[in-house]
Amino acid sequence: MSETIINKRCSKCKIDKPLSEFYKDFRNPTGYQSWCKDCQKAYRLTEKGRMVGLRYAASEKGCVSRHRYEKTNKGKLKQKRYEQSPKGRKNRCAASRRHRQKYPYQEPAKWAVKYAIETGKIPLPPECSCLICGQKARDYHHKSYAREHWLDVIPLCRQCHINIHKNHGSVPELSK
Repeated sequence: MSETIINKRCSKCKIDKPLSEFYKDFRNPTGYQSWCKDCQKAYRLTEKGRMVGLRYAASEKGCVSRHRYEKTNKGKLKQKRYEQSPKGRKNRCAASRRHRQKYPYQEPAKWAVKYAIETGKIPLPPECSCLICGQKARDYHHKSYAREHWLDVIPLCRQCHINIHKNHGSVPELSK
């Protein structure tokens, strides 16, 4: 007859504590981690613990885990709360400012295309097809943000536009 474990000894501080004081870990035969929550928190505050956390967050496994969490309802709500907080708004403004400083001609180029559409110089994206896959275009892609190339744009569907930016702006050769 198997006994249920009510208390567990922390292997770090050597104190018997109730199971509620341990994080769950189903890889461990007991179903709980070997260090108690207090010892884990104290370790994470040390320099070594912070470095281990940063290495995990930067690793492929950490990135996959974070992206999976960001897609959950809980992750989306947390992100929304952050964006509405004073710190989130401040960081968003700073990021926008850095982006505008890095690409000063991007906004004027977009305004030039918008004005060209309004005046009829170039058609709306939905009226033309994507130059890569042939589907209905949704966006215009700027090959360059230099002033003389503001209207040198190509119509693309959303997915092809995303793929081009993932490939660092390189447009695949178009077959004609």
